[in-house]
Amino acid sequence: MRARRLASLLALAASFAVPGAHALDHYDLTALNDQALESLRQGDVMTACILLHRAVRLAPYDARTVDNVRVLEAHLAGVTPPTAPTTPTTPSAPTAPSAPTAPPAAPATSPATPPVVPPAPPAPWPAK
Repeated sequence: MRARRLASLLALAASFAVPGAHALDHYDLTALNDQALESLRQGDVMTACILLHRAVRLAPYDARTVDNVRVLEAHLAGVTPPTAPTTPTTPSAPTAPSAPTAPPAAPATSPATPPVVPPAPPAPWPAK
């Protein structure tokens, strides 16, 4: 009995002594995202892809994980992901207009496209 207790205490102490030996909480969005980024730093792309897709399934509207998945999939496809437009850091000198400018032309009329709306998330439990 005493030997069994000592062995379990030693195993518990060893799990705390080794960094990264703790189990990953697969329902924690931040932990999944951080572990995926760490896997990418170590070069394990497929593990990062699995973890990020799991995070997106947990929270499909979280912008950070959706952006990370988009960048990862673009990297896997060999495409540079679109980024926000950059603005110059130093303002340029204003130039005087040489001629009066006309008001901007109205955009050409085209069939209106409805905005893209993501589907509603599923209910946490079935309806009664």
